[in-house]
Amino acid sequence: MSQLANGIERAKREGWSEWIRSAADERAVADGCYFDARAGEHVCRFFGQHLRHTMGPWAGKTFELLPWQRDQILMPLYGWKHANGLRRFTKGDVFTAKKQGKSTLAAGIVNYALLAGGRRAEVYGVAHTRDQAGIIYREAEAMVNSSQTIRKLLTAAPSRKRIVYEKMGSFYQALAGENGAKGAEG
Repeated sequence: MSQLANGIERAKREGWSEWIRSAADERAVADGCYFDARAGEHVCRFFGQHLRHTMGPWAGKTFELLPWQRDQILMPLYGWKHANGLRRFTKGDVFTAKKQGKSTLAAGIVNYALLAGGRRAEVYGVAHTRDQAGIIYREAEAMVNSSQTIRKLLTAAPSRKRIVYEKMGSFYQALAGENGAKGAEG
């Protein structure tokens, strides 16, 4: 039996075969990758338990993930693992229309990455311009300030567009892309 067939059998036995969605996932399974639903669910629970929306009609309300945010972004990003237990994905791109919550989702990921990243985690957000990078920074900072639990752990430095988790020596830094990067979209 091939490594792919063995991997698919394992996925069926362990109940994660639904997460094999593409040829790239099949290649990953053949290479020994697996899906850890508990890891994906952990980040999703973090959003619902610790994060609040900070603006508009949802301000102050619990961050309830939309199905696409949960099933197409967070679960795959954090659930897929290499055979050695490290995450399969360490970067992610989200492409969707304006006003769909991309920046709010990214801000939540920033805070999760800082708190769950272990010692000396470095989290970066890069956009074409400093102003664009500041959008996610400001949302992440507002989320920190709106949570009593997170506010005790993370410290924001607005003038530097940086959030620090001093106890762990970790930080998030918003950065502008290459000098002269063109375009009005992040």
